[in-house]
Amino acid sequence: MKLQALRLFLRVMEQGSLAAAAKPLNMNQSAASRLLSGLEHATGLRLFHRDRIRLVPTTEGTTFFAEVRRVLVAIDDLPSAWRAAPGSVCGS
Repeated sequence: MKLQALRLFLRVMEQGSLAAAAKPLNMNQSAASRLLSGLEHATGLRLFHRDRIRLVPTTEGTTFFAEVRRVLVAIDDLPSAWRAAPGSVCGS
């Protein structure tokens, strides 16, 4: 499972659009679509219903979103958590 795919999924869920989510990640819509499909394949989950041009989150997608957000926040906070840890080389 690719971290970039998780970040894209998070942005799609937050912004409601694949095109809007792909742009800040410097991806075109086609590459973003392939990445999302790969994430669905890797997880075995159907994250979205494709409704013509819209992606509508499934129940699985909504549940997965909560976990992805939790994990990505933890990953993004890791450097500061490490610096703040008592006895860490950086926190000394």
